[in-house]
Amino acid sequence: MATTRDPAGARKPSSRLERLKRVWIGAALIVFNTIVLLSIIEIGARSGLAIPDGLREPDPVEDVDPTTLARAYPGRTLEQIRGARDAAVLTQVYAPWVQFRGPDRETPEVGVSGFERRSIPAVSRSAEDGEYFDVFFFGGSTMQGTRVSDDETIPAHFARIVGERGGSARPVRVHNYGQPYFYSLQESTLLFTLLMQGARPQAAVFLDGLNDILQPGSTYYRQPFWTPKLEALFDDDLPSMSTTELIFALWRTTGTRRLIGGAGVAPASGRLRSSYSPPPDLDEEQLVTSILSNYLDTIDSTQELCRAFDIDCYFFWQPIPHYHYPNRHRDPFAKQEPSSRFEAAYARMDARAGRNRRPCSSGTCWSGKPVTRSSTRSTTRQRSRLESRNVCSTPPACPERLECPLYCIENRRLTRIT
Repeated sequence: MATTRDPAGARKPSSRLERLKRVWIGAALIVFNTIVLLSIIEIGARSGLAIPDGLREPDPVEDVDPTTLARAYPGRTLEQIRGARDAAVLTQVYAPWVQFRGPDRETPEVGVSGFERRSIPAVSRSAEDGEYFDVFFFGGSTMQGTRVSDDETIPAHFARIVGERGGSARPVRVHNYGQPYFYSLQESTLLFTLLMQGARPQAAVFLDGLNDILQPGSTYYRQPFWTPKLEALFDDDLPSMSTTELIFALWRTTGTRRLIGGAGVAPASGRLRSSYSPPPDLDEEQLVTSILSNYLDTIDSTQELCRAFDIDCYFFWQPIPHYHYPNRHRDPFAKQEPSSRFEAAYARMDARAGRNRRPCSSGTCWSGKPVTRSSTRSTTRQRSRLESRNVCSTPPACPERLECPLYCIENRRLTRIT
């Protein structure tokens, strides 16, 4: 190696080696500083966005101006509105049998402990002997009351209305077991789990429809919402994913991605499907038919479970902005894009609504409109049962001013009574 000597005779390295050393040190400093900078950004993003551990979907309506919020939440202060919305349970934690639930929360507006959301009021009136008529409410985020306060949920309104109207022999106590992303099969599984833990309600109310249609990757395959992501964690072929797929998968988990608003959509992969995506090679009519068939199968099983434990069970199909919602174009929170899947499913339910009026026996009145029964698995056999199967829609405890229709199911025939 070539060297040079200074006048004193000391040996000096060549200029080439000196330049290489400077380049190496400079590159190492750049890499180190980049890692430190990205770590600081990620920590700041997670702190600022309050992203806890667990499974999470982005909040689609995070940025709403105060004027719009005031219109949507009349009578509430901006602080109360923000408190309810900021506590929206969009992050999920593991739960046995049903896969996940929302984490515990305790704020002035939102209280969640285990599977149950706090209800204010929780009872129609106080029971002097401590004996209540317990009603369990199941559903998705609509039933839970995501982005509203504890006193604005469906179970809370139900307890309040029963208390105001009176007439119940025993005081009613409500329990809100609604969970974001849950659909009919998970709700039935949750009821069974609670029963195995010793819970004994006198009645159970199920509110479904939106998630059953919105999440065909869940409802068609009869799997919880996060199954695709959990499958990927246990996939033996995961190391064989391409470098690009792995990079995108890691990118989607970062707070930095949310902070800058990047979608971070990974390339299509059989291992990374979405529960929002419909099954391949299935047209929309077949998909809707199969989803409704699966729903009714779940209802059949749930009714058997309720009968075994002497529980009065009621099933409702919730209203949605995609179908016959007159205020849709003025509602800043409603999706404006048409959805042929929702329209087809709800039109099929609507077509089964009876129009005759007659009295209904006790315990058989449901509020709403029915769903027809059919299946792509055995179309001829299932369609032969079409006229004998009914399930209803629209929410429970509907205020009288909305003139909600009531339908009666007796001897497998549906008639309208109001």
